[in-house]
Amino acid sequence: MVSTPQANFNDTNFPFAGNRFPLNFKSIQVIPLSRDPGKVLIQWEMLPTAINLSDFEFYIDRGSTADQIPAFQHVTIDGKPWVSSHPATTTTSENFKQIGGPLSALDFYEFLDYTPELRNLHRTYYYRVRVRRVSTQEELGSAPMTWHGDLDLEAMYVVDEHNFMLEDTTGVPALIYKRRRGGVACEACFDKIQNKRLASHCKRCFGTNWEGGFHEPIDAYVDLSPHANQTLIQEWGETQPTETDVLATNYPLIFNGDLIREIRKNRLWRVVRTRTTEKQRAPMLQFIRVTEVNPGDVEYQIPIDEAFVEQKIREFENYKKRREF
Repeated sequence: MVSTPQANFNDTNFPFAGNRFPLNFKSIQVIPLSRDPGKVLIQWEMLPTAINLSDFEFYIDRGSTADQIPAFQHVTIDGKPWVSSHPATTTTSENFKQIGGPLSALDFYEFLDYTPELRNLHRTYYYRVRVRRVSTQEELGSAPMTWHGDLDLEAMYVVDEHNFMLEDTTGVPALIYKRRRGGVACEACFDKIQNKRLASHCKRCFGTNWEGGFHEPIDAYVDLSPHANQTLIQEWGETQPTETDVLATNYPLIFNGDLIREIRKNRLWRVVRTRTTEKQRAPMLQFIRVTEVNPGDVEYQIPIDEAFVEQKIREFENYKKRREF
């Protein structure tokens, strides 16, 4: 299901490909996540570089066949050569279709293909990632990639059923903020000489040490369990920590330090522990322990798109009006 060979940088469709380009691909993965609706996750990794990434952006293309692989069977049923008057269709620049981008090179390197054409994942799709330098318009393209082997229909069925359960019965709309774990150090609070943060309430990095603090949020439906009411009596008084468990499916993958914003109540939860249910090392479900962010903490200063929030709330209200079964 996962394809991770070295990318090919000698594609003649990209005149600037080769050693002159300052960035190079390390690997690309194509991972089918669910069948109905069809979702395919494309992830890529770049070789380490010291160049400023703010001048680069990514584009994602999709095609139906790979380079130099004919789109038809070119032998007869007896194994004899079959000559056709129609040329083979390959994923050249002419038949690739751009489906994503531009994506900043400072953001996380993944893209979720979630389009109507993916209703049938039994058809093989190929993906290519292009990186472009904005200032010079130079461009480098990876080799076309797809998933390997047959689709794991059992695992996809589990994910599809849980997606239905979360969206139609038990889940609530949420925004997932993935914590930045690299990039440009915060110029407002991070001391590069002492290699430590000098302020704890920075509104530029939100306590992460990196500019921006968190990536752009990803919307998802999650099931937040009712939290237990508990009181801790300590020397300086009583505290009421709020912890609960969250159920989510396989996208996006959530890690310690990420944030989950409950859209309707505008409550922020910080991830403190995660575990997954896997099938042959492919994640299907995520079980997450979260603790509530204090209302006065700087994370509540993270900007939010109010129009998008209103749209998700209306969508949720429409879901509740439908019959569950």
